Amino acid sequence: MRRALVALALCLAALLGAVGWITATTLRLDAAEARARRQAALEEAVRLALWRLDSDLAPILAREATRPYFHYLARYPAGRPFGQMFDPPTAGEPLVRSPLDAVQFRDVVVYFQIDPSGAVSSPQHAADLSTLRPLLDRNALLGALGAPPPRWTALTHDLPRQQAQSAAEYQQRTKSVQQIANAANFDAPGTPAEDPGGLRPLWRGDRLILVRMVTVSGDTYMQGLELAWPVLREDLLRDVRDILPEARLEPAGVDAPAERRLASLPVRLDPGRLAAVIPDGGVATTPVLVTAWAAVLVACATVVALVLGALALGERRAAFVSAVTHELRTPLTTLRTYTEMLEGDMVPVEKRPGYLRTLAREAERLARLVDNVLAYARLERGRRPQIEVTTTAALVERARPLLEERAAAAGVAIAIEAEDAEPVRADPAAVEQILFNLVENACKYGGGTPISVVAHGASVSVRDGGPGIAAADRRWLFQPFARSAERAAGSAPGVGLGLALCRRLARAMGGDLTLEPGAGAGFALKLRG
Repeated sequence: MRRALVALALCLAALLGAVGWITATTLRLDAAEARARRQAALEEAVRLALWRLDSDLAPILAREATRPYFHYLARYPAGRPFGQMFDPPTAGEPLVRSPLDAVQFRDVVVYFQIDPSGAVSSPQHAADLSTLRPLLDRNALLGALGAPPPRWTALTHDLPRQQAQSAAEYQQRTKSVQQIANAANFDAPGTPAEDPGGLRPLWRGDRLILVRMVTVSGDTYMQGLELAWPVLREDLLRDVRDILPEARLEPAGVDAPAERRLASLPVRLDPGRLAAVIPDGGVATTPVLVTAWAAVLVACATVVALVLGALALGERRAAFVSAVTHELRTPLTTLRTYTEMLEGDMVPVEKRPGYLRTLAREAERLARLVDNVLAYARLERGRRPQIEVTTTAALVERARPLLEERAAAAGVAIAIEAEDAEPVRADPAAVEQILFNLVENACKYGGGTPISVVAHGASVSVRDGGPGIAAADRRWLFQPFARSAERAAGSAPGVGLGLALCRRLARAMGGDLTLEPGAGAGFALKLRG
């Protein structure tokens, strides 16, 4: 049995290990798929946010790109009609302050101009120019403007798919911003003969400026403005809070990759957490795995129950063979020996009646053993007792002659009483067999003490005054064939089937057989009323 249990445990361990590996692999793949879905949703949200941000910035950049160069002059022609304000001033015209001095934009801090000598001026009365002036070094700005524009990541087969898609998106957004600027330039009125260059965004520390080169009468000027980056940043982020609530905009260098970079400004988008909840795709994995595990565990429990039942059945059969072999050996030996002696005329005539009584007693003992085994087998096959309505008093009176005869044969006193008997539903033959087995056990194990059989209400109790039943033996008391050959060898004869048969018969009739506390050994047969 031990080897069978070890083999069963190894098989179950292998099965559960395989199912566990499959579960872990499935969960890992499901987690990877969920991460991929979240990443794809995040990238889609980033692309949408970048388009929104570049679309918000394009009108601002187009507005400043179309501004004539003379708007940046500290003096401006006076007395001109508003429609002629975009024409350059002529010599001798009276000048006033530039119109930019009165311009107020949330997104602009100050306008400035750097002449060929490096002097910085502003068409506005701008106090912020004093803090910006140290950052407007002409040579440094020329070096920055001479650097190549923010690069586009090349679309090659060697690039990962996500990087290639980001580069393509960056090119599309750059073209869109350029088209808006071109359209604004086309619609701008009255530009001078010497067109100003395009505005280039540059970071000077933590301050964002737009600068362009302007050539007037052979002299090269630098004109530009400082964008109110903190204000502009909040305005831009407010437009994408619905999809990227934790987004941030950070300065990006010239060599920064196109991925998550604005096409209009050297700024990179840090998306943070995605606002939308990504639904699971396909069939939910967890319920499927739970169902699979439940099915596997139920199957394992069923296999274990079947194997343990088979092993228990094998043990019962082995115990039955052992007990029956031990139990049959003595009466068969007596029968064979006495029969041979009587047949060989080896027994004196006066002793032959005693030998015959012994043979009859042993034959009856064998008959009882066979009857019990057959009765138990019939119950195992599902045969039910023949139920009829009677009383416990009538049942006890029917069994009285048989019980008294068995007690007399053992030399034990027996008292049978029927008190307040009431109608019950029972099989009289089954009740008789139960009471006989109980009285026979009392005769064998009661030490010759008196036996009492009392019918009271719907129950019948049988008790002796012997040593009783040890606590260690009570757990197997009603198990069939629980008496091994070693147990049987040190006690009265029997195969350990009587009490198991009695309980099965009682429960088949709708009642029960229980061990009652008290002196000696007492059993209560409870019948259904």
